[in-house]
Amino acid sequence: MVMDNLDKQMHKSEGEYSSINLLKADHLENSSTKSSNAKLESVKAKLAEITEIKLKLVIENKKMKQAIDLVNCRAIDCQPELRAMDIKTLEEEHNALLSDKAGETEYLKSLREQVEKLKGISLVAKCSCGEEYRVQTDLSA
Repeated sequence: MVMDNLDKQMHKSEGEYSSINLLKADHLENSSTKSSNAKLESVKAKLAEITEIKLKLVIENKKMKQAIDLVNCRAIDCQPELRAMDIKTLEEEHNALLSDKAGETEYLKSLREQVEKLKGISLVAKCSCGEEYRVQTDLSA
């Protein structure tokens, strides 16, 4: 009988022990499942972000390729002499043209000043018959 009681207690404590272990194991599994789900969601969010960035890069690359193609087409349309020239020579030509433009602007300014001076010319001319005529420049046309 004492053995029976010990067996019953042992069996009862084994059942309780195994139940406690199962509860702890379930709790650990739920905790690890929640942790895994959280990590999975985080990874999915990062993947979506990376996919979006990749899409933006693809679009930007296409735009760059189109811009490069446009520049290449324009370069083909340039005169062969210009394409054969190096950058330094082209810069010198550009500076010379800018200098010419500045010189032309200065020349036009001086011409305008001369025209203004000519507009102010007015003379009185006497004819042999005694009549006086006023002679002036009319540059309005």
